[in-house]
Amino acid sequence: ATSKLVAKVASDHEKPQGCTIVLPGAEAAFLAPLPARVIWGIGPRTAEKLAQMGIMTCGQLAAAELASLYHQFGRQAEDLQRRARGIDNRPVVAEAGLPKSISQEWTFNQDVNDAALLRAQVQRMAEKVATAVQRHGLVAHTVRVKFRWADFTTFTRQKTVEVGFDDAETITRLALAIWEEHWPAGKRMRLIGVAATGLAAVQGRQLGFDFGSR
Repeated sequence: ATSKLVAKVASDHEKPQGCTIVLPGAEAAFLAPLPARVIWGIGPRTAEKLAQMGIMTCGQLAAAELASLYHQFGRQAEDLQRRARGIDNRPVVAEAGLPKSISQEWTFNQDVNDAALLRAQVQRMAEKVATAVQRHGLVAHTVRVKFRWADFTTFTRQKTVEVGFDDAETITRLALAIWEEHWPAGKRMRLIGVAATGLAAVQGRQLGFDFGSR
């Protein structure tokens, strides 16, 4: 394969023992019958939106009207369609240069046990983390939530998925699922945090990590 994206899909295609060779110029044809979900950056929610448009495969995504994709996905539309055609000219940056995580934390002025307020704060932080992940060309595999109770007891819990993601919907969904599972209703919190970890990056964008926390 001539691109990192197609090489990754091909390496997964015949696991655990098979081998798939994609010749130069055959990338789009190789991807065409595969589910759109195999494309890097297409998480469950994005795949669901594509399905609602009648787009189930990479070939259908590659042939879709760009205007329709723009209506649903904004500036990501062109990237999604290029990837569906097997176009990915960005070399992978060595992981040694990557941060271990991108996080947002919030310390409340007073201990809080209001479910609606806590839920809204988790959502806001998840969206900020997603914005940073997207802005710097990163993809995450794990979402971690940090809890600190009123007595300053602190712990973290996380969820990991196999396919990388960079969208706010996936990060928010995972963060809320962790929070709902591990927050006993009514328990007062002093601090809560959301982090994206298991990061991978591609070259071509400046990696500047200055994420404020309070």
